[in-house]
Amino acid sequence: MGDIQYNWIIPLFLWLISTLLQNLFKKITQPTLHLPPSPPALLFIGHLHLLSPVVTKCFPFLSSKYGPLLYLRLGSRPLLLVSSASFAAEIFKRNDVVFESRPKSPFVDGLLFGDYGIMAAPYRDYWRFMKKLCVTELLGTRQVERSIGVRNEEIQRRFLKKFLEKAYRNENIDLGNELMKLTNNTICRMVMSTRYSEENDEAEWCRELVLGSIELVGKLAVATVLGPLKKLGFWLNRKQLKDIPRKEDELLDKILKEHEDRAKIMDLFIGGTVTSAATMQWIMAELINHPKVFKKLREEIESVTGTNRSVHESDIPNLHYLQAVVKETLRLYPLAPLMPRECSEDCKIGGFNIPKETAVLINAYSIMRDPEIWENPSKFYPERFL
Repeated sequence: MGDIQYNWIIPLFLWLISTLLQNLFKKITQPTLHLPPSPPALLFIGHLHLLSPVVTKCFPFLSSKYGPLLYLRLGSRPLLLVSSASFAAEIFKRNDVVFESRPKSPFVDGLLFGDYGIMAAPYRDYWRFMKKLCVTELLGTRQVERSIGVRNEEIQRRFLKKFLEKAYRNENIDLGNELMKLTNNTICRMVMSTRYSEENDEAEWCRELVLGSIELVGKLAVATVLGPLKKLGFWLNRKQLKDIPRKEDELLDKILKEHEDRAKIMDLFIGGTVTSAATMQWIMAELINHPKVFKKLREEIESVTGTNRSVHESDIPNLHYLQAVVKETLRLYPLAPLMPRECSEDCKIGGFNIPKETAVLINAYSIMRDPEIWENPSKFYPERFL
């Protein structure tokens, strides 16, 4: 019994010794590189102890203490944290080819159909084809105009109608839940020409799938950086790893059979539902907390539409303050607060050496609140965009 209980100690000890010797050998044999600033690291885990569940708080703290270009080691994985607009421009403009692709994870790719989707596909001919396909089929001027009836019906006949019914009965309403339903059904109808009925709980099942997929991707992204211990992270989440891909297949089997089409739809479905709903929630929250902004916005809308009809999409070009409110919300709460990339070859950023295969995180959240760029960066002030 004792042998069975402690038979894991020897392999663990051997792994620790081999990892230590490997790191020492690398330091001795590799040439000294002029790396970006880096906080003190711990053996084996690197800088994992400096992270917190809310990275939008811990990353700005690290950047303010050690600088806008920060070299971290998350377990076995090197990571470059970029929190400056100038360094981000250097990556996206002058070194765009080197940083064109995202870090790969076979387990995360399994949820997003890997190279067949837009999110995880390498920046090559297939990615360009998929982007062109989405633009021509969904986001082109003609396609957007063709689907205007879908959006009007979901907003006017379903979303607003439910709000008015709840208000008439003096009942509470879960804004976040209703916005998720709105974006969920709108995207479903635009992409797959179907919506999920409320009667048989399909809509709720679908929303839980989207949220579960995003949660699992985050967990697996953390597990991936743990080197030899990453299998432990996958084992701990083994149930979700089996359930979520199965549920994705159940969802898509109702409509499609081709793998490439599944990939495109799943990317749009997961990427569009939560982000759109969250942005609208933040807009409503900021308007409630800033009544003067809310009043000014209502006055602009009434000056364009009058008081006898609702806003149409054709009114948006004339609603300049509304556009400023949306832009200011996206500045404070960007859709992608962290943008991942990977360095495909050795290069230099800001005079520092960046080794090949270094993961890169562009910290858009911090950049959008940089006091060197924005006056009163934490203040909700739409007028800055007028």
